[in-house]
Amino acid sequence: MFLKLMSKLYFILVIIAIFGIFSCSKEKEYPVVPVIEYKSFINDVTDQKGYLVISFTDGDGDIGLYSDQVFPPFDSTSIYHYNLYINIFEKINGVFTPFVVFNQNTQQNDTIVFKYRIPYIVPVSANGSVKGEFTTKLDVDLMQPYLHSDTVKFEVFIYDRMLHKSNTVSSTELYF
Repeated sequence: MFLKLMSKLYFILVIIAIFGIFSCSKEKEYPVVPVIEYKSFINDVTDQKGYLVISFTDGDGDIGLYSDQVFPPFDSTSIYHYNLYINIFEKINGVFTPFVVFNQNTQQNDTIVFKYRIPYIVPVSANGSVKGEFTTKLDVDLMQPYLHSDTVKFEVFIYDRMLHKSNTVSSTELYF
């Protein structure tokens, strides 16, 4: 009887150990240079806004800025003041060209680029990496009067706090 009980207990301990070994998976490691991927664009006709969804990974978890991070290299005169850049292209005669508008003050065409500051993201993984998605609201209604085409696409890249530039991703062709 005692031997039977010990063998059942041994069997249960072996099963628990097997589950324990296989349930302990190593955390995924990502490169320290941010990697982004285009997920979707949602055009909300009710409020004339567009929502660009981008996923990201970063191995050292240094994506995002605090609102008071405005000293070099994040000061307002630096390209790193903004850490999210969205370039707009419109399809003219079958070719995507940068979206430009005429600037009355300078009497020149200006290329339009949306610039944003991604807020500080707190890493929650044990190895400090981050993975997630962010959604950026774009004022599509401000663009539409100046478009020369009904087809656009966006190109996006980000910077992390160590000033690593991510890959550049493109949206699909979007119709307005």
